[in-house]
Amino acid sequence: MVSENKLDNTNKPASDGDRRTERELLGTPVSRGLAFGIAVRLHGNKRQFFRIEISSENIAAEIERFDRAVNACKQQLTQLADNIGDLSSAARGIFEFHLLLLEQPDYVEDIRSLIRESSTNAEWAVKRVTEAIVDKLRPTSQSGINEKQFDVLDVGERILGALGTTSDIHSVIGPDSIVVASSIRPSTLVEIAAFKPKGLLTEHGGWTSHAFIMAREMGIPAVTGLKGIRRKIHGGEELIVDGFSGKVVIDPSSETVAIFRDRSVTPPFTAIPMGATDQELATVDGRKVYIWANAESFESADELRRRGAVGVGLLRSEYMFGQRIGTLPSEEEQFHAYRKAAERAGQDRIRMRTFDLNADQLSFNVIERESNPSLGLRAIRLSLEHEPEFRSQIRAMLRANVADNVDILLPMVSGLNDIVRGRSVIEEERVKLISDGTDPGTPNIGVMVEVPSAVVLIDEIFEMVDFVCIGTNDLVQYLLAVDRDNESVADWYQTLHPAVIRSIKAILRSAESADKPAITCGEMAGSAFYAPLLIGLGAKEFSMNVNAISAVRSVISGISFEESVELARMIERSSDPSTSEMMIKQFHSEKWPHLFPARQSLGDNTENSISVAKK
Repeated sequence: MVSENKLDNTNKPASDGDRRTERELLGTPVSRGLAFGIAVRLHGNKRQFFRIEISSENIAAEIERFDRAVNACKQQLTQLADNIGDLSSAARGIFEFHLLLLEQPDYVEDIRSLIRESSTNAEWAVKRVTEAIVDKLRPTSQSGINEKQFDVLDVGERILGALGTTSDIHSVIGPDSIVVASSIRPSTLVEIAAFKPKGLLTEHGGWTSHAFIMAREMGIPAVTGLKGIRRKIHGGEELIVDGFSGKVVIDPSSETVAIFRDRSVTPPFTAIPMGATDQELATVDGRKVYIWANAESFESADELRRRGAVGVGLLRSEYMFGQRIGTLPSEEEQFHAYRKAAERAGQDRIRMRTFDLNADQLSFNVIERESNPSLGLRAIRLSLEHEPEFRSQIRAMLRANVADNVDILLPMVSGLNDIVRGRSVIEEERVKLISDGTDPGTPNIGVMVEVPSAVVLIDEIFEMVDFVCIGTNDLVQYLLAVDRDNESVADWYQTLHPAVIRSIKAILRSAESADKPAITCGEMAGSAFYAPLLIGLGAKEFSMNVNAISAVRSVISGISFEESVELARMIERSSDPSTSEMMIKQFHSEKWPHLFPARQSLGDNTENSISVAKK
């Protein structure tokens, strides 16, 4: 088993003497730009990590760290088995099997041996040995994964959770690193962003995957849909990543490098001119529009204003604290993070969304694993089920509201009771803080509208909140019952589906009647291609990643509201998304050729509905 695990290459560049032949892969571009660098493999799924070489003098300490993690897991499992009582004999059997595996000398000793013989970090050794056992448990006639394999994987994940993340990422991610993974979690991307990787390559994911939305915000070129990437890139290869075409070149020749470097100096697509960000934004016939910025972190309000934003429309709180599977940050930790964000926003408003997590991210227990997390205990549902932790987050946000510029946003509400319970917690904690001598201000309370039931109840929702944010990515997913990260159903993810258009129109019409803000978010909001349609449907406020702002501003300032309404009425009469896409393209070319050059591309933030759907 140990010798088998030595097959993984280390993350070192190939020398000229052993350079392999230039090869090309073609995937789906999901973040624009060109990147040149060295492949670095990312391992794991639920908790992600890099392989890190351990010096000989530190191997004993690494094994000791692993042993401490195993002992901690044994204590956790013993407590779980003792506390479960008579609730489930099946659950007790699962925990007993997990304990048995941890006490198997072969399993634990194989991991120790791999750390010792490969001079590698414990996380990588746990992953390799665990996967080897899973492979042995798979019958030759069965391609799926059985319960015993799930149990073994769950034990491995529990150990990885007890190990925590290593602090030596800088020894792996150098200034020219291109991260290669089966998939990448948003929390992982936030954690490694400080090391400024040059690019990202994954097998799984799509245009609207959270990690790639963030990659675009960070300006990191990325390509996904690279089947079998873990067999084709082992680590250490020189790579070129073309975030415009989706092409990846492995071990490129000097001639190929020269060609791509020339392209990096002369972009292959015509850019939309920069808008005037120091002025109020309006269409040519005077319709005022406000653009907010999505963020996990930012330097200052001045930075956002220079980009053309009027404030932070969506602060994703779950991405502010790195990888935290099985635990949440303390109230004090959250308070300091939110306080810093609120101070950086200055006098501008900042809308803080409560944790948009699913139950699987807070548990290592196989009996709690959800078969469909998107429809399970997630977002506001998870918060209300874990009320003490929810109250802790609300208190932290309220305490951070020193300048009275913080608004609180509740994600994925599906009914009025979600709002009643959420607002009740907020008000109760606000009253407690006042009685303790802390002034929490009076934050506006809003909700994310991203499920069909919220659209149906939108008039009643506006009576209970101060604003809403339209989460277009999830709204498309839930309206059309299409997993946005599942490539096999990508053709059914249609942003211009009539149900999507009518739902957005209904929300915006209700907002107009209630005289309350409705902020359009998601990739649709950050697309210059969709901006005229959304404005024609009634959108006045958008929230998007900062890198999309200049293009969207330029388009908005060059169109008329009257023309946008004409476009929206045409699309509302269409019953076919493909036809709607062609109608929009035709309208753009006839009315605004100066804003939409003939060589439109996703690289210009003018992505069309079909392209987005397939990405």
